[in-house]
Formats: sequence, C-alpha cells, structure tokens
Amino acid sequence: MNTLNQMRKRKLRSGGFTLVEIMIVVAIIGLLIAVAVPNFSKMRKDAQKTACHAQLKQIDGSKEMWATQEKRADGDTPSESQLGAYFKDGMPTCPGGGSYTIGPVGSDANCSVHPKATSAVWLWPPSMSGQMPIAQQIPEQTLN
Repeated sequence: MNTLNQMRKRKLRSGGFTLVEIMIVVAIIGLLIAVAVPNFSKMRKDAQKTACHAQLKQIDGSKEMWATQEKRADGDTPSESQLGAYFKDGMPTCPGGGSYTIGPVGSDANCSVHPKATSAVWLWPPSMSGQMPIAQQIPEQTLN
C-alpha cells in the first residue's frame, strides 16, 4: 500500500512543470519581446521614409511632365491640382503625416517630416599638402 501511494505521488509530480521552469520560460519570452518591439517600430519608420522618398521622386517626375506638356520653363511652379492629374488617386500624401512642398520645376519636392538625405563622397586624390581627403556632402539625386 505504501508503494502505491509513492507511485501516485511520483506520477503526479512528473506530469507538470515546476514554478521555476515556468518563470524561466516567461523571462525568455519577455527578453525576446524586449528585443523585437524596438526593431519593429524602426522598420515601420524606415518603410514610411522609403515610401515618402519614392513619392517625392514621382512628384518630381510629374513636374517635369507638366512642364513639358504645358511648355513651361524651369522656375514655374505647378499647383497640386495640376500635378494631381498625373496620379491615379490624386496628389499623394506623406505616409508619416508630413506635408509636401512641390517647389518650382527644376528643383526637388520636399517633405516636412522626411528630408532628403545627402551622401558623403570622398574626394580623391588628396590635396597637394599630403592630408587625407575630406568628405563633401553631395545631394543623393546627383549620385544616381
């Protein structure tokens, strides 16, 4: 009879998890969430910035088409309604909640939230003084 009770206790204990095991699993899950959540928010912001820059390029292209079709020169600025005809659903909006500044033909459209980035380009050869070259900020569009 005594061995039967001991077997029942062993059977009950082997069927579940201990409190320490459950706490370790919860701690691991919490650690994974703490690492993943900031990455998701950064990826969302990066996607909004990429979409905004793509739309700015589309706006610049539609300004050029407008100027060609209307026989306008550089420096003329189209209205949003004039450019809206070149887009399927009208003038695009910034996915980050910013506002677009169209600007004149020949210059880039801008966003209030996602400014266009500049790229550092090394000037080579070094100057005659033998110093290392310095980086110069050149707008990204000139590199494409």
